[in-house]
Amino acid sequence: MFLWDAIEDAKVERRRDRLALGAMLRGVPTEMHSMLLKKKNAKEAWDALKIMRLGADRVKEANAQRLLTEFEQITFKPGEAIDEFAMRILKLATDLEGLGEKIDDSRVVKKFLRVVPARYNQVAVAIEMFCDMSTLSIEELVGRLRVAEDYFEPSVEQVTEKMPKLLLTEEEWLAKNKSRMVQESSSSSGHRSGDSRYVRKDRSRARGGGDARDSGAKLTSMGTPRRKGRCNKCKIYGHFARECKTKPKEEKQEAAHHVAGDPEMGALLVAQAAQQQIGVQIRAVRRNRLYVMKPNLTVPVCLLSKMEEMAWLWHARYGHLNFRALKDLASKQMVEGLPQIHGVEQVCDGCVLGMHHRRPFPQVSTYRAEGGLELVHGDLCGQITPPTLGGKSYFLLIVDDFSRFMWLELLSTKDEALVYFKKIVLAAEVESGCQLKAFRTDCGGEFNSRAFMTYCSDRGVKHNTTTPYTPQQNGVVERQNQSVVEMARCLLKAMKVPAKFWGEAVKTAVYLLNRAPTKT
Repeated sequence: MFLWDAIEDAKVERRRDRLALGAMLRGVPTEMHSMLLKKKNAKEAWDALKIMRLGADRVKEANAQRLLTEFEQITFKPGEAIDEFAMRILKLATDLEGLGEKIDDSRVVKKFLRVVPARYNQVAVAIEMFCDMSTLSIEELVGRLRVAEDYFEPSVEQVTEKMPKLLLTEEEWLAKNKSRMVQESSSSSGHRSGDSRYVRKDRSRARGGGDARDSGAKLTSMGTPRRKGRCNKCKIYGHFARECKTKPKEEKQEAAHHVAGDPEMGALLVAQAAQQQIGVQIRAVRRNRLYVMKPNLTVPVCLLSKMEEMAWLWHARYGHLNFRALKDLASKQMVEGLPQIHGVEQVCDGCVLGMHHRRPFPQVSTYRAEGGLELVHGDLCGQITPPTLGGKSYFLLIVDDFSRFMWLELLSTKDEALVYFKKIVLAAEVESGCQLKAFRTDCGGEFNSRAFMTYCSDRGVKHNTTTPYTPQQNGVVERQNQSVVEMARCLLKAMKVPAKFWGEAVKTAVYLLNRAPTKT
């Protein structure tokens, strides 16, 4: 306050005024010293600094408003990756903080989720539903979106950006391919040097006009300079008859292997069947180098199917009924007109294909574990309605192949399977002193996720999966799953307990079955 009085009141003693002015000089750049020393007192110097600072603040506010507008309008560029957009939006937030505008992480996260591409909409909705937006950081959001980005296929924009592009104009392309086009023109006209209709390349240069290809003029599809005239031979605009490279009609030959021209009849197409070698003649009229055919379609005719043997005929009429039943029908005269059916030695193709059955699975497995946790079976049951009071809708059942001992955990969603599986494995290994060696499940997504496969690989556990739509290969846990559900249903029905207590019922069923004898 000793020096601030000199800033507020100019009528102070000179010593305090000089001290205040010296303090201001120490806090400003040296370029401003000469300007401040010209002032009469410290108050005038302070007023000058306020006026200069006012202009700098206005520039700062203008820049902040520009960056705020850019922040509100920022979107994903075509083919832009998650990391690239994150760097752009974080740079804007950092620049705004440097200008005095406070941009917290929750605002950046919400803006990020609003502008994600369409294929990330479901991921964005899931993040908003299951994550706390007030505490979610931008780094965690980018990490979650990158996981989804790895699963998605590259977009069309990302693929097209990596493809080569044509960056040549028409004039550059003509200049690049000029020598090749000149060689083609000279080679096509060299063998007809005696014909006056073709112009030599050197003769055109000798007349002083130069070659139109060298002058950068536009060329036709035949390599000749483009003109406004019309060729009298091929009737195509852009060149004259003496420059036409189209062969005369009397020299043209039909080169197709299945087409033969006939001057008197217009055209005659001869098609040879590849397998039957049957010749078919089709007459057509040739117009503008195309064969126009007008076939006469015949009226559809219903064809009569005939079989050689009456046994096969009645076998087909009766929906491929077996011959023993047909023989009984004929011998007992149960069907009028049905002849006596004798033994048929041939095999019906329709019966073989339509009545083919899968071989039954063996009742007993050929392999049985010889120790605890050598092989365990797992299955996920659900979705069960209504959910429990704790919001659980699934249960995970693990069965040891050696002892048939079971473990059960209730789950809210399928993605919790890995967490509870780790919990069960840890408890089982500590209790038994053995280590898990193999784990057999179906092909469910909860058991084939990347995290689950990584866990099994890191621990050296063999993960065996069954063939799709073949639950018999994992019959141990399937049968135990049925036993648990049936016992839990009996407990609920007998005691008239509401269905929402099924979680306690299945846990009780597992507890009881673990203490009951088994057949195997």
